[in-house]
Amino acid sequence: MTNPIPVCVNEDARLAALLGTGILDTAPEATFDGITWLAKSILGTPMSSISLVDRNRQWFKSRQGFALTETPRSESFCTHAIIAEHPFVVLDAMKDSRFANLPIVAGPPHIRFYLGMPLVTKSRAVIGALCVHDTVPRETVHPDQLNAMAILAKLVVDQIEMRRIAETDGLTNLLTNVAFRRAGYAEAERASRYKREMCCIVLDVDRFKSINDTYGHAVGDYVLRNVCAVLRSEMRPFDIIGRLGGEEFAIILPDTNFSGATAAAERLRAAIAADPVSIAGADLAVTASFGVADCLSGQVDLGAALAQADSAMYQSKKAGRNRVTCFPGYTSVSAA
Repeated sequence: MTNPIPVCVNEDARLAALLGTGILDTAPEATFDGITWLAKSILGTPMSSISLVDRNRQWFKSRQGFALTETPRSESFCTHAIIAEHPFVVLDAMKDSRFANLPIVAGPPHIRFYLGMPLVTKSRAVIGALCVHDTVPRETVHPDQLNAMAILAKLVVDQIEMRRIAETDGLTNLLTNVAFRRAGYAEAERASRYKREMCCIVLDVDRFKSINDTYGHAVGDYVLRNVCAVLRSEMRPFDIIGRLGGEEFAIILPDTNFSGATAAAERLRAAIAADPVSIAGADLAVTASFGVADCLSGQVDLGAALAQADSAMYQSKKAGRNRVTCFPGYTSVSAA
C-alpha cells in the first residue's frame, strides 16, 4: 500500500512547464548522461538519475546503474523532492514510513539512501530532480556534495532550457516544425499509453501573400506575431503550438475530445478575426482558416491526424476562408 501522492500547490503550472520543455519521452542524450555519471561519482553511489515528474509517473531522462525507464509517481522519492526548492535527503528509507514499503525499497534495487536535488526552471517551476541512490544507508551528506549536486542540477536545467531555445522559431517564439512534431509525437505516445483523448488543429492565415505584397514583409511579420499572441493567450499552457512553415500553424490539445477541440478552434477563429492590425491609422482585417482532426484514444497516429487536419483546413479555404472545418466529413462549423 502506497501513501497519497504529495502535490505542489501550483501543480497545474508545474505540469505545464514540464510539458512545455518538450523533453518527456525523448531519446537519451550524452550531455545528460554525463551529468548523471558525475553525480554518482561525486556521491559515491551505484545509481543516479534525472527524474522528470509527470502527472502520474516519474520518467528518467538519464539513468545510471538501473534499467527502469519510468515508475509510477506514487512509488517515487522524487514526488516528495519537488515539493520544496531544497535538497531532499533520505538517509535510510527502511526507517522512513513514507518509503519503507515502496517496491524499489522493499524489493530490487533495494534503495536505502536517496538524495534528490530539485530541478527549478527560470519560471520557478520544479519539474523533477537530479537524484543519487544507494543500497546502503548513510549517516550524513557532506556540504560539498550538496553544493556539487546543486551545480549539476542547474546544469541540467540550463541544458533543458537551451535545448528549448534552439527549437524555437525566431519570429513567432513558437516551436519550429521539427520541434513541434518531436513534442507532438511524445505527447501522442503518452495519449496512446494511457488511453487519453487528443486532438490537433491546423490553421493558415488567409490571403497572407496579398498582405506581404501590398504592405511589405515587415507588416506581414507583425501580422504573424499578432496571430501567435492570440494563439498563446487563448490556449492552455500545456497545449503544444508550433509553426509548420510560412503562415501555417498547428496545435496539439492533450486530454481533449473532438467537440472540445472544435470549440477551441472556433474560439481562436473568432479571436483572430476580432483583432485587426492597425496600419497607418487604418485597420487591416486578419482572418485564418482552420482544420480539426481527432487522434483516436489508444490508437494515436499524429502524422495521420495532422494530415487530416491540414486537409480539413484546405476545405475551409475552398469554402470561403475564415471558418473551421472538421475531419472526417469536412463539416464546416462556422462561416465568414
